[in-house]
Amino acid sequence: MPGKRLIWQIFKYFLFIIIPALFILALYTTSSFQDFYYSRTKEELERFARTIHQSALDTAISYIRNPAGNTSSICKKYLESSDFRVTIILTDGRVICDTVQNPLDMENHRDRPEIKDALQGKTGSNIRYSNTLQETLMYAAIPLKNDNVIIGVLRAAIPVALLNQTLHTLWIKLSLGGFLIILLAAVIALWVSGKISLPLEKLKTGAEEYSKGMLDHRLESSPVTEINSLAESMNRMASLLQERINTIIRQQTQEKVILSAMLEGIIALDPGKKILVINQAACRILHIKGNDIKGMRIEEVIRVNALLDIVKKAMTADEVMEEELMIYGEKEQFLQVHGAPLKDTRGERFGTLLVIHDMTRLHALEKVRKEFAVNVSHELKTPLTSIKGFVETILGGALENKEKTEQFLSIIARETDRIIAIVEDLLSLARIEREEESKDTGLQTGNVRDILLNAIRSCEQHALARNIHLELACDPRITGSLHAHLFEQAVINLIDNAIKYSNPGEKILVSGKIQDNEIEIAVKDPGCGIPEEHLPRIFERFYRVDKARSRELGGTGLGLAIVKHIVLIHGGRVDVKSTVGKGSTFFIYLPVI
Repeated sequence: MPGKRLIWQIFKYFLFIIIPALFILALYTTSSFQDFYYSRTKEELERFARTIHQSALDTAISYIRNPAGNTSSICKKYLESSDFRVTIILTDGRVICDTVQNPLDMENHRDRPEIKDALQGKTGSNIRYSNTLQETLMYAAIPLKNDNVIIGVLRAAIPVALLNQTLHTLWIKLSLGGFLIILLAAVIALWVSGKISLPLEKLKTGAEEYSKGMLDHRLESSPVTEINSLAESMNRMASLLQERINTIIRQQTQEKVILSAMLEGIIALDPGKKILVINQAACRILHIKGNDIKGMRIEEVIRVNALLDIVKKAMTADEVMEEELMIYGEKEQFLQVHGAPLKDTRGERFGTLLVIHDMTRLHALEKVRKEFAVNVSHELKTPLTSIKGFVETILGGALENKEKTEQFLSIIARETDRIIAIVEDLLSLARIEREEESKDTGLQTGNVRDILLNAIRSCEQHALARNIHLELACDPRITGSLHAHLFEQAVINLIDNAIKYSNPGEKILVSGKIQDNEIEIAVKDPGCGIPEEHLPRIFERFYRVDKARSRELGGTGLGLAIVKHIVLIHGGRVDVKSTVGKGSTFFIYLPVI
């Protein structure tokens, strides 16, 4: 079937472009004018509301104090002073004043959108249909605050009927102007159509879009047979290319997601040691910064010689290899590196894959486990060895000497108590750790000073026995989210430590205050102090500064570790400041509720 003449096809398309464009322009102009007018009206409403804000606030306060009072005269005053409808609403949604309707006949307004916004301290605005006036209104609402407390809402409103009438007039004028423009454009289009071959231009445009990678673009059908066939062929070509590219992109996206989600570091290198792929985990483990590292040689990115030696071995290995290394820096890092060749479908090698596992945390946990086992064994072995020695002495003939036997049995009892204390502290620490891991920690609002006072009373006998005075300085108004029993135990441990390491006749100060938006609890003693090199490890289990003196004073080495874990349950932190020969101050910091 022969097509129509190209000039008429072009002319028709011109009209199809011009008419919708003008229609959209008219809609856009009307919409812009409407938005502008609505915006100005909204500003005027808000300005009016703020003008009468104080008067409305006085009305609300007066009504709250005397609900039986009459607000009709005040509402009438608002009506006489402007064309706006004024409404005053309390926080519970009751209307106490309205210039149009009797407040007693009006429903609760708490669910109105503008009222909700105003009750949240914002300026609320809305355009909606009013059931009271049976017409659409624009509303603006502001909060009524008394001493920064919202006690109600002042709302001003105005009908939008006048705006709709103005917009209707504007639309008629735009329609008439548009019609004249269409006539003029039609004449111009008829002349231009004879000069331009639109279908060929579209083919050219389509080819340019394809060259830019915009393969989702489709050429429209043309009445001209030859051009139409060419357009269909180009569309099929673009569709096939788009499908294949989408498949590749989808596969690459899946690979990126998988690599990003892996905890192990992944690095793929080409035969020239250039980086083909590297995931976020590898950058984190190896402290690599920068986004444009692909294509760079591995030596330009990593400066660790031990790791580069492993890379060199992996580049020449034909099978999977495994190496471990330790990197020295600010913190020691233990890494496990697996290297494997990358081969294509023909079995030819095109690169090397490195998989890096960060074993630092596992090494640290293993070290802690071994140290804990050694410490527990040592702490229990010492008193057990002593008990065994004295028992053997008694069995070896000391039973006949009553005085010696009683002395040995007294030592055995003391060492037994020491073992019991260690076991009880271990059980206590284990129980606290379980509570720390549990979400239900039993924290409740409590008075900090009361807990500190109870802790001091629990330690008074110990302090009096050593002629040491305990003093409390804490604001009684401080409250926190506390587990009273556990927190008291933490403070008791700190006070007990202070008593042990203070000299007779000295004073220990227990204080509590708000410092930098935290609750600061401090236990200050004028004792022997702690050397600076020991401070970072003072809260570790079984860590002692002076082991001989600690055992002599009856310590288990777990008291400060228990304090630390109790504070962690409370979401806080611990700290210590100490000067040798001048004393120590232990701090507990808790969040303010």
